[in-house]
This record gives sequence, C-alpha cells and structure tokens, in this order.
Amino acid sequence: MRLNRTHITSTVLLAMLVSAGLTPRRLRAQQTSTLTIQVTGLKNANGQVCIRLWNKKDGFPTDDRKALRAIEVPIINGSASAVFTAIPFGTYAVSTWHDENKNGKFDTRFPGIPLEGYGISNGTRGKLGPPPFDPSIFPVHNIATTVPVAIHY
Repeated sequence: MRLNRTHITSTVLLAMLVSAGLTPRRLRAQQTSTLTIQVTGLKNANGQVCIRLWNKKDGFPTDDRKALRAIEVPIINGSASAVFTAIPFGTYAVSTWHDENKNGKFDTRFPGIPLEGYGISNGTRGKLGPPPFDPSIFPVHNIATTVPVAIHY
C-alpha cells in the first residue's frame, strides 16, 4: 500500500491531537459561537432593553441571578441588539424586557401582571405565569447565530 503525503500529514495530525487529549468529541465540545440577540417591537425609545441568556430551566425567566449572561442595551431606531461572545455550542433560551424606567427590574403589578413589554425566544408566552423554558430553547451550533425576539406589551 502506497501512502501519499496528505494521508501521512493527516495521520500525524490526528496522532498529535489524540496525544494532547483532544479527541474529535472534545474538539466539538470546545466550539463556541457569537450569539446576536435582535430585539424588535419596542413601542418607544425610553429606557433600555434588558436581555438575559439562559442555559438551564432553574430560575428562568424571573431570577436574573441564575441567568448565564445578562446585559442592558440601548434602543436605537426602534430596536435593540446584544452580542454574546464565546457561547459554547448547546441549547439556550433568552428573556428580554423593555425597561422603560431604567431601574433594572421587570416591573409587575399584583399578581405578577407585567407593566413593561417583554419577549422570550421562540415567541413563547406564559399562561397565568411566566413562560416555560423548554418551548423557549433554541440550538447554538454555528460559529455565528442570530436570534430574533419580539417584545409584547
């Protein structure tokens, strides 16, 4: 059997990766994405938009302390966007709200009725409570991913 230069180079490269502990599975697990969240449907330019990125059900969407990442962004020309870098490939959900009074809190009135516009990935809405996590998740498995989220009032 005659080996060509490409075959030898590939074999040597694979041997080096395996000896370094970088198996194909580990290489895939280390891939990351730049995730852009594009928020639309804002009724005015007052305040800011708060965006939370979630990788688990625990705390979604109300306990900001349990979000994977959190950011507040300005409203420009009726929309807002946030860019999260180095997001490992996987599944995520996004919660957003139009923080019109810029207090950093999602304002509600008794018994939890929203006073500010909000949006959840995949357009998920809650029934007599916060939106559920599972219907809100989306895959991140490309180097760049953009997710639209519409605000509802």
